[in-house]
Amino acid sequence: MRFQPFPERESAHALPGIVRSRYADAGQCRVMARHTGLIDFLELLNSAQGVQCQFVFTSVLIFDRNTIAYTHTEMHKLNMINTERAGGFLAAPHQYADLEGLRIGYRDYGEGPVLVMLHGWPLNGDTFASVVDAIATQCRCIVPDLPGAGMTRWSTHHDLSPVGQARLIQALLAALNITDYSLLGNDSGGMVARYLAGGRESPVNKLVLLNTEIPRHRAPYQRLYKCLARWLPGYSAIARIQLKFDAYLRSRQGFGGTLYNHQHLLGSFNRRFILPLTRSRQRMNEATLSFVAMLNWPQLDELRYVHERIQAPTLFIWGRQDDTFPEARAVEMSRSFKKLAGFISIDKAKLYVHEDQPEQVAQHLSAFL
Repeated sequence: MRFQPFPERESAHALPGIVRSRYADAGQCRVMARHTGLIDFLELLNSAQGVQCQFVFTSVLIFDRNTIAYTHTEMHKLNMINTERAGGFLAAPHQYADLEGLRIGYRDYGEGPVLVMLHGWPLNGDTFASVVDAIATQCRCIVPDLPGAGMTRWSTHHDLSPVGQARLIQALLAALNITDYSLLGNDSGGMVARYLAGGRESPVNKLVLLNTEIPRHRAPYQRLYKCLARWLPGYSAIARIQLKFDAYLRSRQGFGGTLYNHQHLLGSFNRRFILPLTRSRQRMNEATLSFVAMLNWPQLDELRYVHERIQAPTLFIWGRQDDTFPEARAVEMSRSFKKLAGFISIDKAKLYVHEDQPEQVAQHLSAFL
């Protein structure tokens, strides 16, 4: 294995113990990358340093045989951000709260009344980056990574169903001394948000729901995939292979129903959320466990009664072309909310409406909050 030196203008300070002077100790890097995978290696560095590493290889590491070069551009494909160059929400450091033995990663960014933002599956809090940057002067955004995603690991020792995760977020906010806040939820995060908002004496001021689960509705392939994930040995490994093929990603069986713009699906979205799953067995396994736990059919259908208890004004922002949770069914669901503030339909958007049309979502949020 060979190492090409950093250019004279570059600094080699980012990885203590790995980068030395203008050269790297390539042997250690090679061993770690081979045995744990590069993502796990970088996560190990993060854990050891106790902070998010500000890197990365601004020069080129060349691995023998396949001559694989990892540049700063490649690090973006691993969902790693150079925090020295990035700005806004993504440059904010992850913070952590230890709750009942589970370490929750989150970002706290912006100024103003608190808005808690809960992502869907298999995303993490970074999915809201564009929206947060647009409203950061208006809201203090608390954006956790839900269990099994981003900087929060999965746990088999906790109740991580929608109801269990609602209790977890409630504990996080209590630890942060936040007693007054608004909520936004997308996809499975919308289930957690509704259980929070529908609790007794809920402190939620306003609720925003982006395309999310609908009681007594089963999205295409949900039943099948939950059954496979729960009972088929090696399903996570099969899913990792499937996700490597663009044709599968674009299909309805894959992620074709999540984004209107499939170029986005194969571009930045893929780099941020799909590649980490395909490159890390642990992440894929945890995503699979999260999928099974969140698709709790009794708790999903119970939401029709939870809706009646929600006292916060509720705004729906819906991707019009969503096949997963069709708009017509969502409009019908919205009528069960006592304080419906409106139903906004956004064109050229699907399940992850905030990824398809972040500017429009931010605009409607600003007007509502």
